[in-house]
Amino acid sequence: MKKKSTFLLICVILSAAVYFFMQASVTRKESVYIAVVGPMGEAGGKAMRQGVELYRDQVNQQGGIDGRKLEIYFRDDQNQPELAERIARELAEENRVHLVLGHYYSNTSLSAGKIYKKNGIPVITASANAESVIRDNEWYFRTVTGDSVEARFAASYMYDILSSYKNIPLSEIVQETIPASIIFSEDEYGLSLLENFEKIARQFDIEIKGKWEWDDKKSSIEQAEHIQKELAATDDPGVIYLATHAAEGVKIITALKDAGKTYPMIASAALTRSFFDKLKSYIKEWENPGYYSDGIYFITPFMLSLSGVKGVEFARKFIKKYNQEPKEVAACYYDAVDVAVRAMKKSSIHGKKHIREDRRAIRTALAGLYNEEK
Repeated sequence: MKKKSTFLLICVILSAAVYFFMQASVTRKESVYIAVVGPMGEAGGKAMRQGVELYRDQVNQQGGIDGRKLEIYFRDDQNQPELAERIARELAEENRVHLVLGHYYSNTSLSAGKIYKKNGIPVITASANAESVIRDNEWYFRTVTGDSVEARFAASYMYDILSSYKNIPLSEIVQETIPASIIFSEDEYGLSLLENFEKIARQFDIEIKGKWEWDDKKSSIEQAEHIQKELAATDDPGVIYLATHAAEGVKIITALKDAGKTYPMIASAALTRSFFDKLKSYIKEWENPGYYSDGIYFITPFMLSLSGVKGVEFARKFIKKYNQEPKEVAACYYDAVDVAVRAMKKSSIHGKKHIREDRRAIRTALAGLYNEEK
């Protein structure tokens, strides 16, 4: 009886040892590394970080990526193309990350993209819309619509805007040529939107009455006054398409409103992202909410009220973690890291010694996730 008890005790000890050895072997698996690059000192970068960290915590609690812990590196490119390129070189030399999320702007994505392409590092952006970011780079992917889709959406919606603004039946508007104007940023994003909008305008019988570029290197006051005067001198400029970022968009909109001018406007997705944050410093807006923003149509890839069950669940987790409602950028990068993780699981990560093969497999998996219908 005594020998039997001893034998049973030894079996229990051995079973426990095997169990803990197996668990240890799982936890000893090399981590999977993703770099997130963007303007981390700005609101957009903060939202990127929040969305990615929320998903990272969630996936690690569920066992990681096939037993591998997901680790995130955050790098600040300050929305500067030269710095973005330097960070991309550093990531390539470190040879640790399996994938990159970012960059925030199209011009920084383009600068860094050539480095990622050269070194075979897959990248996903959830904010850079210019078509050139992914056009000639098979390693760069995007989880938001590009400029061609946004320009088509804006053009098709202008009939509704003008009908509402002029208070006349849409059926009468459709039979006419639609007048429109465009104000665009003098960068990759704005120029891409301009190019695509001009192409689409011909298909929708839209007559472009005026085009104005915004140059960050020039005086904001002088440019706003120039645009304001030329708009006032234009016979029915129609719907104004603001193909700019939020910083210049706020300056243009407030200058026009302060001059007593009201036009039907549609704002680009990039302008929408942080428009209301930048508007907070304007006294008239917080004394009378909507003073500057009423009547403007904003394009956005994410609206919580229309996001369905998954969107509501994401928002619930986000509010619980950060005690605030998620911004569009946070939702988009949460979605982007989800796509990245799905591609990683599909490609079966092998570890640091095989990182180049792993990256190629991830790129192939990402390409396989796309189809025209989706």
